[in-house]
Amino acid sequence: MSDQGEWTPQGRPVTGWQQNMQPHPQPHAQSPPYPPPSRPRRGGSPWGLLLAVPAVVLLVTQQVLPAIRTLLLGVETGEGPITRSVRPEFVTGMLATFGLGAAFATLGLCLGLVVGAALRRGSALLAQLGLGLLGLTLLAFAPLLHGIGVLDRFGIGALWPHLAVLVLPTLVIGGVLGAISRSARVTTGISVAVVLAGAAWSAQTDMGYVMGAVSPGHDIYRLGFAMMDLQGAAVLSVLLAVPVSILGIVAMLVLLASRARLRLADGQRAGSPAGVIGVVLSVVAVVAAVVVAWPWLGQTLSLGGPGVESAAIMARTLSLDLGNAAVLTVICGAAAIGIGYLRPIGAASPWLLLIFSPWFFTGLFPTVVARFEVARESGGLGVEPYAGLTPPFVVVPLLVLLTFIADGARRAREEGGRIPWGRSLAIGLLGVGFTLWVQRQTALHTFVFSYDTDVPSAQYVVLTSFTRMEDPAVGLLVPLPMLMIAAFVFALGVAAFGRMSLAVAGTVPARSVTGVPPGGAPPGHVPPLPDPTSREDRP
Repeated sequence: MSDQGEWTPQGRPVTGWQQNMQPHPQPHAQSPPYPPPSRPRRGGSPWGLLLAVPAVVLLVTQQVLPAIRTLLLGVETGEGPITRSVRPEFVTGMLATFGLGAAFATLGLCLGLVVGAALRRGSALLAQLGLGLLGLTLLAFAPLLHGIGVLDRFGIGALWPHLAVLVLPTLVIGGVLGAISRSARVTTGISVAVVLAGAAWSAQTDMGYVMGAVSPGHDIYRLGFAMMDLQGAAVLSVLLAVPVSILGIVAMLVLLASRARLRLADGQRAGSPAGVIGVVLSVVAVVAAVVVAWPWLGQTLSLGGPGVESAAIMARTLSLDLGNAAVLTVICGAAAIGIGYLRPIGAASPWLLLIFSPWFFTGLFPTVVARFEVARESGGLGVEPYAGLTPPFVVVPLLVLLTFIADGARRAREEGGRIPWGRSLAIGLLGVGFTLWVQRQTALHTFVFSYDTDVPSAQYVVLTSFTRMEDPAVGLLVPLPMLMIAAFVFALGVAAFGRMSLAVAGTVPARSVTGVPPGGAPPGHVPPLPDPTSREDRP
């Protein structure tokens, strides 16, 4: 028998007895008997940019161009926004609404975090139950109908009770955040964005002109549509749009810098009786929301007087809702898939949302004067623009939510798991449904452009009946069947978050660390450890 043996990498022969002394291969070095989970790819598909093009085009036509027209309208008389006289009350009212909105958003967020922290300690079933109950409170976020109830209780001039309704949606967001967030960094980033959103929404509320309260909306409406001083109203609109846009940019930067990622399939929770406390707190929140909404909730069967064509009005309003839903789903959904799922620039693709950040919180109020001027010059007054649909069709908060869902679906596929289509669709339907719910409560745009139309929308009928000191036909705007459908969509969508988690990008779940698929590994198999130097999945 030859004792030459084999050659080592150092060039020295190994004899037979030395071969027997070589260590046996480690189990993790063996090839797995099944294909390992697919690893994330660094690149992306350029088709994602193509899917986002319609959203960018609509953003330019519906937000950028009206904003430029508003600025030009403000300087048309030769007196620029700097030299033109601005009432101190406008600045005071704008700062007050910013401050009140941030305060109410902070209050709702903190209450929600408490409820969510309790739900997080319970089982997944208790978390879904508690979050589903919190979702029902979104029905009470009805600014138009709530404002009418506020006037009955507090009279003209009281703005803070109207803004207090902001506590309800921020309570829901806080509950979801407290229940599924796995990172203080993510919680802080989303919380900051929510507080800034509350401040921006409050400054743009279009109920100030109805309630006679000192607010940006009251002054813009008074100048533009009561005194027909469109130039003065345009100047105030610019002064309002600038800080709102800055808040949107800051919020988007903070949100993206938190590197928050939504995991659509979270691991099973251990479960604790403490989760029952969260469910009880959710029930208390539902009762409080019913009390807040009762002034209009009890009138959902009111369809107006004998002269009101209730069937035609409800049919027209429903058709407009379906049209808005289709446009929002196609435009925002396509852009979200392009950015979040196809990832045209790799893991850094969510940063493409910065393109939309100046209009993160910008509504219709800062540009309604320019829109009215365009309609007047073109002879289109009395003809609703976009066939009655409510712009903008690129709702940036909805786009952000859908992008997070698409990104989570991509990550679920890359980690070798299944995409939970049911939960994804439920949350997507929640985003579209809540956007439509808020659009139904938009008063000023409808009041300006629905004038003298053949079949007015329900918003116009409710608002005009209120200004004529008549009982508003709440049932036209929120009929009972629609209320029940909205309750189901909101509860189902928010409850779907109960089996998800929010974490920092790059955090690998336990299943992916071990490499074990859902069906388990063969006995005695030790899968290979991940490469700690890998740069994949980093933004």
